[in-house]
Amino acid sequence: MAVGWSGPDPTQIIDADTYEMGTAQKANEDITITGIRVWSGAGPVALVGRTATIWSTGGAQLSRINLPTNLSAGWVEFPLDTPVERTLNQQWVVSFGSGGNYGFANHALDADVVSADGAVTSLGFANAPGGQNGRFNGTPGDFPATGTAGRGFYGVDVVYSLGIGGNTPPEITDLALVDLDGTVTAVASVTDAESLVGATVRFDWGDFTADSVSTYPDVTESHTYTASGIYPVLVSVTDSEGATGYRAGAIKVTLPADQSDGFDVGQIMNALSSYAGRLGAFERIKLHEPKTDVTAGLSAAVWFQSIDPIKELSTLAKTSLRIEFVFRLYDNMLREPADAIDPEMTRVVNLLFNAFHAGFTLGGLITQVDVLGTYGPGLRSQAGYINQSGKLMRAISVYVPCIIVNAFNQER
Repeated sequence: MAVGWSGPDPTQIIDADTYEMGTAQKANEDITITGIRVWSGAGPVALVGRTATIWSTGGAQLSRINLPTNLSAGWVEFPLDTPVERTLNQQWVVSFGSGGNYGFANHALDADVVSADGAVTSLGFANAPGGQNGRFNGTPGDFPATGTAGRGFYGVDVVYSLGIGGNTPPEITDLALVDLDGTVTAVASVTDAESLVGATVRFDWGDFTADSVSTYPDVTESHTYTASGIYPVLVSVTDSEGATGYRAGAIKVTLPADQSDGFDVGQIMNALSSYAGRLGAFERIKLHEPKTDVTAGLSAAVWFQSIDPIKELSTLAKTSLRIEFVFRLYDNMLREPADAIDPEMTRVVNLLFNAFHAGFTLGGLITQVDVLGTYGPGLRSQAGYINQSGKLMRAISVYVPCIIVNAFNQER
Protein backbone atom coordinates (compact mmCIF):
# COMPACT_ATOMS: atom_id res chain seq x y z
CA MET A 1 0.00 0.00 0.00
CA ALA A 2 1.10 3.58 -0.67
CA VAL A 3 0.31 6.91 1.02
CA GLY A 4 -0.44 10.23 -0.62
CA TRP A 5 1.46 12.73 1.54
CA SER A 6 5.23 13.02 1.06
CA GLY A 7 5.72 16.45 2.65
CA PRO A 8 6.72 17.36 6.21
CA ASP A 9 4.89 15.96 9.25
CA PRO A 10 2.66 18.45 11.08
CA THR A 11 3.33 19.86 14.52
CA GLN A 12 0.67 20.14 17.23
CA ILE A 13 -1.32 23.39 17.48
CA ILE A 14 -3.01 24.15 20.81
CA ASP A 15 -6.62 25.06 20.01
CA ALA A 16 -9.67 24.11 22.09
CA ASP A 17 -12.18 24.49 19.23
CA THR A 18 -13.63 21.58 17.24
CA TYR A 19 -13.17 21.26 13.48
CA GLU A 20 -13.48 19.04 10.45
CA MET A 21 -10.07 19.27 8.75
CA GLY A 22 -9.23 18.14 5.24
CA THR A 23 -6.83 17.90 2.31
CA ALA A 24 -7.75 18.16 -1.38
CA GLN A 25 -5.95 15.60 -3.55
CA LYS A 26 -5.82 14.35 -7.14
CA ALA A 27 -5.10 10.98 -8.80
CA ASN A 28 -2.27 10.97 -11.35
CA GLU A 29 -3.26 7.44 -12.41
CA ASP A 30 -6.03 5.01 -11.57
CA ILE A 31 -6.00 4.13 -7.84
CA THR A 32 -8.20 2.52 -5.19
CA ILE A 33 -8.29 4.37 -1.85
CA THR A 34 -8.34 1.69 0.84
CA GLY A 35 -7.86 3.73 4.01
CA ILE A 36 -7.44 7.09 5.72
CA ARG A 37 -4.49 8.01 7.92
CA VAL A 38 -4.45 10.74 10.54
CA TRP A 39 -1.58 12.48 12.33
CA SER A 40 -1.96 13.55 15.95
CA GLY A 41 0.31 15.23 18.45
CA ALA A 42 0.84 14.04 22.00
CA GLY A 43 -2.12 15.93 23.47
CA PRO A 44 -5.21 15.74 21.22
CA VAL A 45 -8.61 16.55 22.73
CA ALA A 46 -11.08 13.67 22.87
CA LEU A 47 -14.03 13.80 20.44
CA VAL A 48 -16.98 11.48 20.81
CA GLY A 49 -18.35 10.34 17.44
CA ARG A 50 -15.18 11.27 15.58
CA THR A 51 -15.24 10.25 11.88
CA ALA A 52 -13.03 10.38 8.80
CA THR A 53 -14.48 10.87 5.33
CA ILE A 54 -13.64 10.77 1.62
CA TRP A 55 -15.66 13.48 -0.17
CA SER A 56 -16.22 14.49 -3.76
CA THR A 57 -15.04 18.04 -4.44
CA GLY A 58 -18.69 19.07 -4.36
CA GLY A 59 -19.18 17.74 -0.81
CA ALA A 60 -20.81 14.35 -1.48
CA GLN A 61 -19.74 11.56 0.88
CA LEU A 62 -17.92 8.77 -0.95
CA SER A 63 -16.89 6.77 2.13
CA ARG A 64 -16.96 7.38 5.90
CA ILE A 65 -15.51 5.48 8.88
CA ASN A 66 -15.68 5.91 12.64
CA LEU A 67 -12.48 6.88 14.45
CA PRO A 68 -11.54 6.43 18.13
CA THR A 69 -12.63 9.08 20.62
CA ASN A 70 -8.95 9.45 21.58
CA LEU A 71 -6.26 9.48 18.89
CA SER A 72 -2.79 7.99 19.32
CA ALA A 73 0.25 10.18 18.67
CA GLY A 74 1.89 10.10 15.22
CA TRP A 75 0.45 8.64 12.02
CA VAL A 76 -2.30 6.02 12.41
CA GLU A 77 -4.01 4.27 9.47
CA PHE A 78 -7.69 3.31 9.46
CA PRO A 79 -9.07 0.97 6.75
CA LEU A 80 -12.17 1.99 4.81
CA ASP A 81 -15.20 -0.29 4.91
CA THR A 82 -15.92 0.79 1.33
CA PRO A 83 -12.85 1.52 -0.84
CA VAL A 84 -13.06 4.49 -3.19
CA GLU A 85 -11.92 4.24 -6.81
CA ARG A 86 -10.39 7.31 -8.42
CA THR A 87 -9.34 7.44 -12.06
CA LEU A 88 -6.73 9.61 -13.75
CA ASN A 89 -7.13 13.34 -12.84
CA GLN A 90 -10.12 12.79 -10.50
CA GLN A 91 -10.02 14.91 -7.33
CA TRP A 92 -11.37 14.39 -3.81
CA VAL A 93 -11.15 15.74 -0.27
CA VAL A 94 -10.13 13.57 2.69
CA SER A 95 -10.96 14.87 6.19
CA PHE A 96 -11.38 13.94 9.87
CA GLY A 97 -12.95 15.41 12.99
CA SER A 98 -10.80 17.21 15.58
CA GLY A 99 -11.77 17.88 19.18
CA GLY A 100 -8.87 20.30 19.55
CA ASN A 101 -5.05 20.46 19.56
CA TYR A 102 -4.64 19.37 15.95
CA GLY A 103 -1.65 18.84 13.66
CA PHE A 104 -0.67 21.60 11.24
CA ALA A 105 2.22 22.12 8.75
CA ASN A 106 2.16 25.81 7.88
CA HIS A 107 2.46 26.69 4.16
CA ALA A 108 3.07 23.03 3.27
CA LEU A 109 0.46 23.40 0.49
CA ASP A 110 1.77 26.55 -1.15
CA ALA A 111 2.49 24.27 -4.13
CA ASP A 112 1.57 20.74 -5.21
CA VAL A 113 3.09 17.90 -3.20
CA VAL A 114 3.41 14.62 -5.14
CA SER A 115 3.44 11.22 -3.43
CA ALA A 116 6.61 9.13 -3.40
CA ASP A 117 5.32 6.89 -6.22
CA GLY A 118 3.88 9.79 -8.23
CA ALA A 119 0.31 8.43 -8.21
CA VAL A 120 -1.30 11.10 -5.97
CA THR A 121 -0.92 14.87 -5.70
CA SER A 122 -1.89 16.85 -2.60
CA LEU A 123 -2.97 19.96 -4.45
CA GLY A 124 -1.28 23.28 -3.93
CA PHE A 125 -3.51 26.12 -2.75
CA ALA A 126 -4.10 27.60 -6.21
CA ASN A 127 -4.70 24.25 -7.93
CA ALA A 128 -7.16 22.84 -5.37
CA PRO A 129 -10.93 22.90 -5.96
CA GLY A 130 -12.21 26.36 -5.24
CA GLY A 131 -8.61 27.65 -5.31
CA GLN A 132 -7.87 26.66 -1.72
CA ASN A 133 -6.44 23.84 0.35
CA GLY A 134 -5.71 23.21 3.99
CA ARG A 135 -9.49 22.96 4.40
CA PHE A 136 -11.68 23.12 7.49
CA ASN A 137 -15.22 23.44 8.84
CA GLY A 138 -16.14 24.47 12.38
CA THR A 139 -18.53 21.50 12.70
CA PRO A 140 -16.94 18.02 12.86
CA GLY A 141 -18.48 15.70 10.28
CA ASP A 142 -19.42 18.49 7.84
CA PHE A 143 -17.68 19.04 4.52
CA PRO A 144 -14.55 21.20 4.97
CA ALA A 145 -15.14 23.81 2.29
CA THR A 146 -13.00 26.68 3.61
CA GLY A 147 -9.26 27.05 2.97
CA THR A 148 -6.86 28.32 5.60
CA ALA A 149 -4.84 31.45 4.95
CA GLY A 150 -1.73 29.54 6.01
CA ARG A 151 -2.19 27.05 3.18
CA GLY A 152 -1.32 24.36 5.67
CA PHE A 153 -1.53 20.59 5.82
CA TYR A 154 -3.78 19.32 8.63
CA GLY A 155 -2.36 15.80 8.91
CA VAL A 156 -5.02 13.77 7.10
CA ASP A 157 -4.17 11.64 4.08
CA VAL A 158 -5.18 8.56 2.06
CA VAL A 159 -3.81 5.02 1.84
CA TYR A 160 -4.22 3.47 -1.61
CA SER A 161 -3.27 0.75 -4.04
CA LEU A 162 -2.52 1.21 -7.73
CA GLY A 163 -5.22 0.22 -10.18
CA ILE A 164 -8.98 0.12 -10.02
CA GLY A 165 -10.84 -2.34 -7.84
CA GLY A 166 -9.61 -5.90 -7.91
CA ASN A 167 -8.48 -5.89 -11.54
CA THR A 168 -4.90 -7.07 -11.73
CA PRO A 169 -2.78 -6.68 -14.87
CA PRO A 170 -2.08 -9.71 -17.04
CA GLU A 171 1.24 -11.48 -16.51
CA ILE A 172 3.54 -12.67 -19.27
CA THR A 173 5.20 -15.67 -17.65
CA ASP A 174 7.52 -16.50 -20.54
CA LEU A 175 8.71 -15.08 -23.85
CA ALA A 176 10.36 -17.43 -26.37
CA LEU A 177 12.31 -15.88 -29.27
CA VAL A 178 13.73 -17.91 -32.17
CA ASP A 179 15.69 -16.54 -35.16
CA LEU A 180 15.84 -18.31 -38.55
CA ASP A 181 17.96 -16.37 -41.07
CA GLY A 182 16.64 -13.01 -39.90
CA THR A 183 13.01 -13.97 -39.31
CA VAL A 184 12.20 -14.05 -35.59
CA THR A 185 9.21 -15.90 -34.15
CA ALA A 186 8.03 -14.73 -30.71
CA VAL A 187 5.72 -16.77 -28.49
CA ALA A 188 4.33 -15.23 -25.28
CA SER A 189 2.86 -17.24 -22.40
CA VAL A 190 0.12 -15.16 -20.73
CA THR A 191 -2.03 -15.48 -17.60
CA ASP A 192 -4.52 -13.21 -15.82
CA ALA A 193 -6.15 -13.62 -12.42
CA GLU A 194 -9.46 -12.40 -13.87
CA SER A 195 -9.94 -12.90 -17.62
CA LEU A 196 -8.03 -12.61 -20.89
CA VAL A 197 -11.16 -12.34 -23.03
CA GLY A 198 -10.68 -9.34 -25.32
CA ALA A 199 -7.04 -8.81 -24.29
CA THR A 200 -4.70 -7.12 -26.81
CA VAL A 201 -1.21 -8.50 -27.39
CA ARG A 202 1.43 -6.11 -28.79
CA PHE A 203 4.96 -6.97 -30.01
CA ASP A 204 7.55 -4.16 -30.25
CA TRP A 205 10.42 -5.58 -32.34
CA GLY A 206 12.99 -2.95 -31.40
CA ASP A 207 13.94 -1.94 -34.96
CA PHE A 208 11.66 1.11 -35.45
CA THR A 209 9.14 -0.83 -37.55
CA ALA A 210 5.43 -0.96 -36.74
CA ASP A 211 4.37 -3.09 -33.78
CA SER A 212 2.56 -6.37 -34.41
CA VAL A 213 -0.85 -6.38 -32.68
CA SER A 214 -3.17 -9.32 -32.14
CA THR A 215 -6.05 -10.38 -29.90
CA TYR A 216 -5.72 -13.11 -27.30
CA PRO A 217 -5.44 -16.12 -27.65
CA ASP A 218 -3.20 -15.26 -30.60
CA VAL A 219 0.15 -14.88 -28.78
CA THR A 220 2.54 -15.84 -31.58
CA GLU A 221 3.98 -13.36 -34.11
CA SER A 222 6.86 -13.39 -36.60
CA HIS A 223 8.98 -10.51 -37.88
CA THR A 224 11.73 -10.25 -40.51
CA TYR A 225 14.71 -7.98 -39.78
CA THR A 226 16.81 -6.22 -42.44
CA ALA A 227 20.13 -6.18 -40.55
CA SER A 228 22.01 -8.51 -38.24
CA GLY A 229 22.36 -7.46 -34.60
CA ILE A 230 20.91 -7.87 -31.15
CA TYR A 231 17.38 -6.48 -30.84
CA PRO A 232 15.29 -5.73 -27.74
CA VAL A 233 11.79 -7.20 -28.03
CA LEU A 234 9.04 -5.86 -25.75
CA VAL A 235 5.70 -7.65 -25.48
CA SER A 236 2.70 -6.14 -23.69
CA VAL A 237 -0.73 -7.59 -22.94
CA THR A 238 -3.60 -5.23 -22.10
CA ASP A 239 -6.80 -6.68 -20.68
CA SER A 240 -10.32 -5.45 -21.47
CA GLU A 241 -10.24 -3.09 -18.46
CA GLY A 242 -6.99 -1.42 -19.49
CA ALA A 243 -4.50 -3.11 -17.14
CA THR A 244 -1.22 -4.00 -18.86
CA GLY A 245 1.55 -6.50 -18.22
CA TYR A 246 4.98 -6.42 -19.88
CA ARG A 247 7.91 -8.70 -20.59
CA ALA A 248 11.13 -7.86 -22.41
CA GLY A 249 13.60 -10.10 -24.18
CA ALA A 250 16.49 -9.83 -26.63
CA ILE A 251 17.33 -11.80 -29.74
CA LYS A 252 20.57 -12.02 -31.71
CA VAL A 253 19.62 -11.88 -35.38
CA THR A 254 21.98 -13.31 -38.00
CA LEU A 255 21.20 -12.66 -41.65
CA PRO A 256 22.70 -14.79 -44.42
CA ALA A 257 26.13 -13.65 -45.65
CA ASP A 258 26.46 -10.31 -47.47
CA GLN A 259 23.12 -8.96 -46.19
CA SER A 260 24.53 -7.10 -43.20
CA ASP A 261 27.73 -5.15 -42.56
CA GLY A 262 29.09 -2.51 -40.21
CA PHE A 263 26.72 -1.22 -37.56
CA ASP A 264 23.23 0.23 -37.23
CA VAL A 265 22.97 3.62 -35.47
CA GLY A 266 19.21 3.15 -35.12
CA GLN A 267 19.66 -0.12 -33.21
CA ILE A 268 22.09 1.50 -30.78
CA MET A 269 19.78 4.48 -30.21
CA ASN A 270 16.91 2.10 -29.58
CA ALA A 271 19.02 0.14 -27.09
CA LEU A 272 19.98 3.34 -25.23
CA SER A 273 16.30 4.29 -25.11
CA SER A 274 15.37 0.79 -23.92
CA TYR A 275 17.89 0.81 -21.06
CA ALA A 276 16.68 4.27 -19.98
CA GLY A 277 13.01 3.33 -20.35
CA ARG A 278 13.40 0.50 -17.83
CA LEU A 279 14.01 3.14 -15.13
CA GLY A 280 10.34 4.21 -15.28
CA ALA A 281 11.38 7.84 -14.79
CA PHE A 282 10.31 9.39 -18.11
CA GLU A 283 6.96 10.47 -19.51
CA ARG A 284 8.38 9.86 -23.01
CA ILE A 285 11.71 9.21 -24.79
CA LYS A 286 12.13 10.52 -28.34
CA LEU A 287 14.65 9.20 -30.85
CA HIS A 288 15.46 12.66 -32.22
CA GLU A 289 16.32 16.08 -30.88
CA PRO A 290 12.93 17.66 -30.09
CA LYS A 291 11.95 21.02 -31.51
CA THR A 292 9.05 21.79 -29.15
CA ASP A 293 8.76 22.36 -25.40
CA VAL A 294 8.12 19.73 -22.75
CA THR A 295 4.45 20.00 -21.81
CA ALA A 296 4.45 17.95 -18.58
CA GLY A 297 6.74 15.65 -16.67
CA LEU A 298 10.34 14.61 -17.19
CA SER A 299 11.07 13.77 -20.83
CA ALA A 300 14.16 12.65 -22.72
CA ALA A 301 15.56 12.34 -26.21
CA VAL A 302 18.48 10.45 -27.72
CA TRP A 303 20.30 11.21 -30.95
CA PHE A 304 23.57 10.50 -32.79
CA GLN A 305 26.36 13.10 -32.50
CA SER A 306 29.63 11.88 -34.04
CA ILE A 307 31.59 8.94 -35.49
CA ASP A 308 35.40 8.79 -35.31
CA PRO A 309 37.84 6.00 -36.26
CA ILE A 310 40.00 4.74 -33.38
CA LYS A 311 43.61 4.47 -34.52
CA GLU A 312 44.75 2.47 -31.49
CA LEU A 313 42.14 -0.27 -32.07
CA SER A 314 42.32 -0.42 -35.88
CA THR A 315 44.58 -2.49 -38.15
CA LEU A 316 45.38 -2.54 -41.84
CA ALA A 317 42.46 -4.93 -42.31
CA LYS A 318 39.80 -3.62 -39.92
CA THR A 319 38.66 -0.23 -38.63
CA SER A 320 37.28 0.32 -35.13
CA LEU A 321 34.99 3.24 -34.32
CA ARG A 322 34.01 5.59 -31.50
CA ILE A 323 30.35 6.64 -31.87
CA GLU A 324 28.99 9.28 -29.48
CA PHE A 325 25.32 9.73 -28.66
CA VAL A 326 23.53 12.44 -26.68
CA PHE A 327 20.86 11.44 -24.17
CA ARG A 328 19.20 14.66 -22.98
CA LEU A 329 16.75 15.09 -20.09
CA TYR A 330 14.17 17.90 -20.26
CA ASP A 331 11.89 19.47 -17.67
CA ASN A 332 9.83 22.66 -17.58
CA MET A 333 11.90 25.19 -15.62
CA LEU A 334 8.75 27.06 -14.60
CA ARG A 335 6.98 24.15 -12.92
CA GLU A 336 6.55 24.04 -9.16
CA PRO A 337 8.11 23.28 -6.80
CA ALA A 338 11.19 24.68 -8.52
CA ASP A 339 13.48 23.33 -5.80
CA ALA A 340 12.56 19.77 -6.83
CA ILE A 341 13.63 20.07 -10.49
CA ASP A 342 17.39 19.64 -10.19
CA PRO A 343 17.34 16.99 -7.41
CA GLU A 344 14.92 14.87 -9.46
CA MET A 345 16.86 15.28 -12.70
CA THR A 346 20.24 14.50 -11.10
CA ARG A 347 18.69 11.44 -9.43
CA VAL A 348 17.67 10.17 -12.87
CA VAL A 349 21.13 10.99 -14.30
CA ASN A 350 22.61 8.81 -11.57
CA LEU A 351 20.24 6.00 -12.56
CA LEU A 352 21.22 6.44 -16.22
CA PHE A 353 24.91 6.18 -15.37
CA ASN A 354 24.16 2.98 -13.46
CA ALA A 355 22.14 1.62 -16.40
CA PHE A 356 24.87 2.35 -18.93
CA HIS A 357 27.47 0.78 -16.64
CA ALA A 358 25.29 -2.32 -16.27
CA GLY A 359 24.53 -2.36 -20.00
CA PHE A 360 28.21 -2.08 -20.84
CA THR A 361 27.79 -3.62 -24.33
CA LEU A 362 24.13 -2.63 -24.86
CA GLY A 363 23.19 -6.27 -25.16
CA GLY A 364 26.04 -7.04 -27.59
CA LEU A 365 25.38 -4.24 -30.11
CA ILE A 366 28.70 -2.54 -29.25
CA THR A 367 32.02 -3.59 -27.75
CA GLN A 368 31.68 -1.26 -24.77
CA VAL A 369 30.46 2.07 -23.44
CA ASP A 370 33.70 4.03 -23.02
CA VAL A 371 32.86 4.89 -19.41
CA LEU A 372 36.31 6.18 -18.40
CA GLY A 373 37.21 7.86 -21.69
CA THR A 374 39.98 5.57 -22.92
CA TYR A 375 39.49 6.67 -26.54
CA GLY A 376 38.21 10.22 -26.06
CA PRO A 377 35.90 12.00 -23.62
CA GLY A 378 34.15 9.40 -21.46
CA LEU A 379 30.60 9.02 -20.16
CA ARG A 380 29.68 12.43 -18.77
CA SER A 381 26.86 14.95 -18.24
CA GLN A 382 26.37 18.69 -18.64
CA ALA A 383 23.50 20.81 -17.29
CA GLY A 384 22.06 23.93 -18.88
CA TYR A 385 18.92 25.67 -20.15
CA ILE A 386 17.15 25.55 -23.51
CA ASN A 387 14.46 27.92 -24.82
CA GLN A 388 11.99 25.90 -26.88
CA SER A 389 8.67 27.19 -28.21
CA GLY A 390 9.14 30.27 -26.03
CA LYS A 391 9.40 28.20 -22.84
CA LEU A 392 12.49 27.81 -20.68
CA MET A 393 13.53 24.18 -20.27
CA ARG A 394 15.99 22.80 -17.75
CA ALA A 395 18.18 20.32 -19.63
CA ILE A 396 20.90 17.85 -18.68
CA SER A 397 22.82 16.22 -21.53
CA VAL A 398 24.41 12.81 -20.94
CA TYR A 399 27.10 12.01 -23.51
CA VAL A 400 27.44 8.27 -24.19
CA PRO A 401 30.58 7.23 -26.14
CA CYS A 402 30.21 3.76 -27.69
CA ILE A 403 33.12 1.68 -28.98
CA ILE A 404 32.75 -0.83 -31.83
CA VAL A 405 35.88 -2.88 -32.46
CA ASN A 406 36.43 -4.07 -36.06
CA ALA A 407 33.31 -2.30 -37.32
CA PHE A 408 34.49 -2.39 -40.97
CA ASN A 409 36.73 -4.52 -43.13
CA GLN A 410 39.23 -2.43 -45.09
CA GLU A 411 39.56 -4.98 -47.83
CA ARG A 412 37.14 -7.36 -49.55
